[in-house]
Amino acid sequence: MAKAKPKAKKSPKHKKVGSKKKKPAKQQRKTTPAKPTPSKATQKRKPPPPPAAPEQAMDALDSIRNALGDILDDSGDTFAPEPMQQVVGGRDAIHVELGAKLTATRGDLQQERDAIATAIESFMRLAIANGLAPDASAYTAHCPEFFWEGDGANPPVYARVPDATHDEIGRWFQLIVEGVRAYDTRIGANPN
Repeated sequence: MAKAKPKAKKSPKHKKVGSKKKKPAKQQRKTTPAKPTPSKATQKRKPPPPPAAPEQAMDALDSIRNALGDILDDSGDTFAPEPMQQVVGGRDAIHVELGAKLTATRGDLQQERDAIATAIESFMRLAIANGLAPDASAYTAHCPEFFWEGDGANPPVYARVPDATHDEIGRWFQLIVEGVRAYDTRIGANPN
């Protein structure tokens, strides 16, 4: 048997001993430091929700009233509002409601006229409940002045409407005058 020749180690070709190139040192990447997250105290807070519209506030009051009725009286009857009867609020409530209605119905002449007529009716019912003669004129009760000039506690009703234009203010003044005249005509009042 023949002996196998031992294989010789091959040396790498073209490799020179001692001529190793130095590898460059690791290059550091330039980065900006991470920004710290702002604390809760410095973060912008969400603005509070806008105040509820008068209709939403009235719905909330109705549900509270009904819940109290359920607690106080187990007969099942709640204090449901009667369909055609309109509750007379205080002077301030009438003023605020008219301002809200004018804001909501801006530009719709018929709805603005209806809102003003309803406010005049409510104002006069309240005045009559406080001792004014039932056939008294709305002028005698100072109804136009109440809505147009305010009364110290309330600003003029047009001031409750955000960004009311000069044309809108003039139209509402005319509608208040027409509404008072229509009320007086309907009940047969003499403004003198």
